[in-house]
This record gives sequence, structure tokens and C-alpha cells, in this order.
Amino acid sequence: MSDDTSIVRIQESRNVELIAYHPLGKRPNFKMAMQVVEGRWYLYTGHFWHNGWTICDVTDPYHPQVVKYWEGPKLNTWTLQVQVAEGKLITALEKIGTWLDPARAALWGYDGSRPTWEEGVLIWDVQQPTEPRLLGHFRTGGFGTHRNFYDGGRYMHLAANMAGYRSNIYVAVDISDPANPCEVSRWAVKGQRHDEPPERQLASLHGPPYVEGNRAWLSYGRAGAILLDISDIEQPRCISQFSIGDFGSIMGCHTFLPLPERKMAVLTTEAILEDCRDSANLVALMDMSDESRPRAMSLLPTPLPSEQAPYRSYADRGGKFGPHNIHMPHHQPCLAKVGNLLHLTYFAGGLRIYDIRDPYQPREVGYFVPADPHERLARPYLPTKLVPQYEDILIDARGFIYVGDRNYGLTVLRYTGPDIG
Repeated sequence: MSDDTSIVRIQESRNVELIAYHPLGKRPNFKMAMQVVEGRWYLYTGHFWHNGWTICDVTDPYHPQVVKYWEGPKLNTWTLQVQVAEGKLITALEKIGTWLDPARAALWGYDGSRPTWEEGVLIWDVQQPTEPRLLGHFRTGGFGTHRNFYDGGRYMHLAANMAGYRSNIYVAVDISDPANPCEVSRWAVKGQRHDEPPERQLASLHGPPYVEGNRAWLSYGRAGAILLDISDIEQPRCISQFSIGDFGSIMGCHTFLPLPERKMAVLTTEAILEDCRDSANLVALMDMSDESRPRAMSLLPTPLPSEQAPYRSYADRGGKFGPHNIHMPHHQPCLAKVGNLLHLTYFAGGLRIYDIRDPYQPREVGYFVPADPHERLARPYLPTKLVPQYEDILIDARGFIYVGDRNYGLTVLRYTGPDIG
């Protein structure tokens, strides 16, 4: 079974077509990346409950085919995040439940009786796209890395917990010799070092530190959205910091994506607690015409269930509901650019698509929400209710949308609404 769409029962859909579904050997996919080699399209993904990575051939997106799965470190290690560029695959290693108390971390699979884990970043050669060959390992000395950025060339840009720090900071790493990756610089906010008094709310770089030219856009948790000047990569300099106050979950600012052609950015928080027990989460369109004074222009409207839904609000559905990931092109030609349509995953609210031509009046133009899964594909940890939890999203240059869900496998969709650029 490689493309049985009957497994995904459609609960709500507007301007979005279901293309294919693949259970990935009952390993729900999470972060995704893509490369095209000799005319074939390869999707790389980490997993939510499994320690390892999968490669899918999506040359025919109507019939995705798993061509390889290989295991990563097994004990207490997340292998969630991947990035591919110029024939190199970057995979993150991170302690499971990094910032959680032991009881909460156990819900995510952490074995407290064996308190050890692998950490850092693995660098692979994937010029032979289905045969990854390990080139090097960058170690942080701490809990590892979460969401990282690599678009080719010399430098990786990491959200890394380095030795001596309470949480994730920005780290630039030179991988021109991938067997010997070398830290070039680091940048942190006040209160992150162990030898500093902690701030009231823990700041942590969630990442990725999205690099556009000589700027790094940092989604810095409770410290908000931060813009760095990295024209001198050895001496990063803060240009501005935008506070989100007490809005959003404990995670704070989850994503900060530049839209450089429009001198704008997208800022999101992330829903963390089930049943909407967070402070209100948000997605903001930001005016960045003056880099030193970021300004929020609007908030995306909260998704509402259609008349097809058997619940009055997604908060009533259970699980997590609120913004999570948005499509990020990472300057890869095989991936779609972000134009006038913004695609986001909303956990129990599925996939949402917004028209942002008028940044002061964004409006929803499409959505896809599956019915509850028939079964849990993996360990029965979270959420407590068996509901869809759309996590991550990637859109290829052909317009096919790939979605990861912790309770489903890989879902392939396509926007069918008006072309607005």
C-alpha cells in the first residue's frame, strides 16, 4: 500500500484536493526537505516517534514510494529535523523532551532510567540520493539542536543548546570540511548563560535561523522575533527585537520567515497545550520596511469549522489546535516560493491557506481537514484524544503539498483555488 487515499477520510475541504497518502511503515513524518536529482524528486523526512529518517520518491506525487529508511541513534534522541541542499543532508540530533520535566518528557518517549542521548548535527552526502553517506558530526556539548538552516555553501545556521547555556542559541558552523565542522560564531540573549541570572521567562531559539542575504531571522521563543546582521559572520549584531508579550504558549515565537520582495515577514507562535489551554496563539504579518522598527500589520483570522464539521470549534475537537509550521522554501529551486498564498498547519484544524495580497486584511481561501484517524500509527503518548495533528508542511515547485501528522503518515495535497500568484 503506497497511495491508498481511502485511509484519509475527508472531513472538511475547500479548494484543496487529496492527491495521495502513504503510511510510511506506520512512522508518522515530521520535518521534510527535498532535492531533485536526474529528473527524480526525493522527499527526505524525520519522524515523530521513531529514531531515523525516510526517503520517498515523489516523482509521481500520486504514487509516492518509500525507497529507504535508515535508523538513527535509538536512545532518548529525537531525529526530527532535516534539510537538504547541494547534495548535503543535514539532520538534527536532540534530547527527547529537552525542556520538560521527567514525567512530561516520558510522554514523548524519554527513558529516565537511561539518561543519555546523542546530540548535535549529522552531515550526510546524498549526491547518490538514496544512499546517504555520513561525512561528519557537529557536537554541541549540550542537548543538541532543534530546527536548523542550510541552503548550501559553507555555513550551517543552528538553533543549538551549547554547553554552558540554559536553552537554544544561534550558532554558525563552517562545514566546508564536513568531516571537521567548525563553529564560527554564536549569539544569545541575556539570561541564557548559566553564569547569568535567568530572565522571568526562558528565551530559546526555536529556529530555523532563516538566512536571507546577510540577515538571520530568529524565532526566539519568549524573547520574540529577532533580526541579526551577519554580514560579518564572526560577529553577529542585533538589528531589532519584536516582543510578543504574553501571547502564545510557553514556546513563544515559533517561526520568523522573511518575505524580502515585499519587505515583510510572517511571525507565528505555536500551540503547545491540548484543549487550547495556552494563552492565545497568533500568526502576524509584519512590516519590515524599517528593519530597526518591526511593526505588526495584521493577525490571521482564527480558522473556523465549516458546516461539514461535527464540532462547533476546533478547540472542542481535542488535541492541540493553533498555528504550527508554515511552508519555508530555504532558497531551493525545487520548492515553491511564498507569494500571495500562505500555507500553514493548525494541528486539529488541518491545513489552512490564506490570501495575503492585502497584508492588512488576510483572508482564508482554502483548507483541508481530515477526519479522525482509524488507529494510532505509533506509541500512544500524545495527544490523549486520537485526532489529526497536522504538524509540518512542504510545497514543491510543481504545487504539490506534503503534510506530516503525528497520527497519520504522509499526505499529499494540491491547492485548486484561484491562482493569485
